[in-house]
Amino acid sequence: MAFSFNQVTMMGRLGRDPEFRSVGSGKVASFSLAVSERWKSKQTGEYEEKTEWVPVVIWNEGIQKIVEYAKKGDPVQVQGKWATRKWTDQSGNEKMITELVIERFGGNFQLLTTKGEQGKGDDRSSGSRGSGGGTRTYVGSPDPKPIDDDIPF
Repeated sequence: MAFSFNQVTMMGRLGRDPEFRSVGSGKVASFSLAVSERWKSKQTGEYEEKTEWVPVVIWNEGIQKIVEYAKKGDPVQVQGKWATRKWTDQSGNEKMITELVIERFGGNFQLLTTKGEQGKGDDRSSGSRGSGGGTRTYVGSPDPKPIDDDIPF
């Protein structure tokens, strides 16, 4: 068998505010990620869009501290493993879900904001995200620090 590597990187927007639950001796964060593609139809000339909804589960406590800043609609980049889990519900039915998982060690979460998205009336646009233009990126660490990048598009 050839070497394989389970690593998934997706960029999209949060479909809902992250939820935090206590599990055993720790906690877990979860949210849905809307990943869209857009194209121009050859038949109609109109733009069409397709959105996939990706469940995301985060076990890494350092990254969870950054996820607390994320809100529905925020653009993010998430890197983790693609995993399928099965369980039996209370009615005895077998259930299965495939999700992007950031385990206790490893993975990455970036909260991406642009100049046009800052200051939309919420308290997240204050000093916690930095000031000025460009893109604000928060990398998965317990103490997020902004990185200013001027992107030409």
